[in-house]
Amino acid sequence: MMSSAAKNLAHVAASSSFDLWSRKDFRLYIEFANIPQVEQDRIFNELEVSVLGLFDLQFETIKNDNPQEEKEVVMGLLQAELVPSFLHSYDPLWKLLRKWFMTLDVSIKQIAALDGKERIKN
Repeated sequence: MMSSAAKNLAHVAASSSFDLWSRKDFRLYIEFANIPQVEQDRIFNELEVSVLGLFDLQFETIKNDNPQEEKEVVMGLLQAELVPSFLHSYDPLWKLLRKWFMTLDVSIKQIAALDGKERIKN
């Protein structure tokens, strides 16, 4: 159950970050059109990390303000599972990227092998 709750919170972190990152007023305020793609990506990643950090601080506050053992355990579990659940949400993307890199690596080796043979023939 905690894993499911942490997974849902991780989704909230990602979607709320994307919502802010997509807002016209936010983009206007940071002069988004003038920022290189790498920097745009970094801004999005920092928004996600900031939301995760806010969740973590909130869990810590709830645990400290409510020293009842049950609440401490629940908030501790959510706190511990939030970041792994967030990272797990990217598993399909990482699997796809690994396949793509493997395919790219094979293609590069094949091209290099053909290039070497072509040079020998000439």
